[in-house]
Amino acid sequence: MLRRARAAYVMIATIALAAPTTAAALGTPAPPAPPAQGPSSLRLRADGGQVQPGRAVVIDGRAPLADAGARVVLERGAAARAAWPAVGAVAWRPVATARVGRRGRFSFRLAPLRSAAYRAVVAGPPVAWMAVSSGPLRLVVRARFRVTSRKLDTRGGGRVTVTGRLLPAAAGRTVVLQRRAGGAWRAVARQRTGLRGGFALHWRLTGGPPARLRLVFQGDAANGRSAVALGTAVVLRPSVASWYYDGGSTACGFHATYGVANRTLPCGTRVTISRGGRTVTAVVDDRGPYVWGRSWDLSQTTAAALAFSGVGTVWVAG
Repeated sequence: MLRRARAAYVMIATIALAAPTTAAALGTPAPPAPPAQGPSSLRLRADGGQVQPGRAVVIDGRAPLADAGARVVLERGAAARAAWPAVGAVAWRPVATARVGRRGRFSFRLAPLRSAAYRAVVAGPPVAWMAVSSGPLRLVVRARFRVTSRKLDTRGGGRVTVTGRLLPAAAGRTVVLQRRAGGAWRAVARQRTGLRGGFALHWRLTGGPPARLRLVFQGDAANGRSAVALGTAVVLRPSVASWYYDGGSTACGFHATYGVANRTLPCGTRVTISRGGRTVTAVVDDRGPYVWGRSWDLSQTTAAALAFSGVGTVWVAG
């Protein structure tokens, strides 16, 4: 009796274990695994690798002719300096839509403020793996300087001052004031931007030759590098000048628009002259003055530009 019962239990257990396999074999087959996608047939191209913030940029695309009339969504993802091998893991957000034309072409017009990656998506049936997307297109939006004031001429070794904003406005970005020296640009001052992108840089120029200056932002994840030339900073020294009417021939053989006479400087030397808040870049085109205690003779046009008359003190660099 025990042997028969044991055999019956073994047969029942064997049937019970085989039942799920049999049911699976007799039931509806499992859906096939999604096919591996090859290279996308969608292509994107921008009409500029780097653009100014807020400036219009056109992103063109091509799709198979079979997708004519289909709806295309432009999505924005990671910033341009993100880790591109992992770009598929970023969260993509729709920013614009278009329709594929009869020739398979479509385009989007944007005015981006920050660098980002873009892709185009043509959605198929409501199955995630059937959506067709292009490869990522990196679009770098450069930052832009807006210089509101600059004081580059310093009297007796005063401070050079440059103020402005870095756009798009963001706090904490480093703006650098650089001087050209020894064939290279060297930082002389730096500051982080305020909440609205504002900055005010100061540097004391105490002497030496004129200094070419520029502003530089090296770029970050949001915006690309930007640089702007500021001009030449000079140290002004007090000097006594007079003026004369430059109507005849000159010792240098030419008449400059803003001329100045000096006894020793070579013809054609450019000098910066300032008086009463007015500044002129004059050119040595004559000799003189030949009066003790005076160093410069200003032509009538130079004197008028400086609102100068008679004999007096001007500030000169050159």
